Amino acid sequence: GCGKAGEAKRMSDEEDEHDSVEDCDMPMPPPGARRHRNSVSAEAWQAAIEYFEPPKHPKTPEQMARIRQLISAKSFLFSSLDDNDLVVVIEAMSMKMATPQECLVREGDEGHCVYCVDTGFLNVWKNVPDSPAVIVKVLTEGDIFGELSLLYNAPRAATVVAETDCILWELDRDTFSHLVKNAAQQKRRQHDSFLKNVPLLASLDDYERLQIADALEVRNEAAGTLIIRQGDSGDYFFLIQEGACEAQKVEGADVQTMHLGPSDYFGELALLNDAQRAANVTSLTDVKLLCLDRRTFGRMMGPLGGNLQDSSAKYSGV
Repeated sequence: GCGKAGEAKRMSDEEDEHDSVEDCDMPMPPPGARRHRNSVSAEAWQAAIEYFEPPKHPKTPEQMARIRQLISAKSFLFSSLDDNDLVVVIEAMSMKMATPQECLVREGDEGHCVYCVDTGFLNVWKNVPDSPAVIVKVLTEGDIFGELSLLYNAPRAATVVAETDCILWELDRDTFSHLVKNAAQQKRRQHDSFLKNVPLLASLDDYERLQIADALEVRNEAAGTLIIRQGDSGDYFFLIQEGACEAQKVEGADVQTMHLGPSDYFGELALLNDAQRAANVTSLTDVKLLCLDRRTFGRMMGPLGGNLQDSSAKYSGV
């Protein structure tokens, strides 16, 4: 369906412990020298970024391709990197072999690296007050872990222990911070600024909205591009960030059209109802689209299901 952005209903916000976590934790200068040291620290930090040289661990072309596939399969963490930076990150990863019952990450410790699982299974343990630790997740091929500690400069939030023999790819903290973290934070800020002005998402709290911001893929299409075709299967949900589109639904001799602009959305009905696309959507101008794939849409847009269905009753379904 395609819906105008103003059909959201207000839902009660839920507090989340992550809402107050700051993305940066730069050290404070010593008392009495605050103004001068702030300037020096900023210059030193910028110089460190400009002259940073990441490690380079040799890999075969097959390993490079394998890691690229792994880090894009389940995680959105690396999606904001351009291709050159992505190659640098992959080259900086080192292979780590883990044996059964080996602890890779311990809850409460400082984080020094991020891991991507190539093969094997690992259990994520979480401490529970007045109770034994419990397994909250099982990690397998393509899963990323250890990133939250580095993103938020916080202690490890859980313990990760290998269940089987595992092959992991390890990325050091410095490379992660200089390349991945900076790009992810910039992408998050840009997307979140846009999402705050989409009425459909008004019922989401800050943490829910930021999760969507992290997951969005950017797609640029030229004017006159057929973005979705009536009768096709639906794999993506679209938000229009810039530009304009036209939705056209053909039923025999009857043709319905609707204009779509910034903050409007389309493609949700095929995903909500597991149905075929019910209309064509064509770009009228060059457009910048923000997209969620089917799996991510189902997981992250669940709280908005009622709003999406309500809006579909008023607008032609796509």
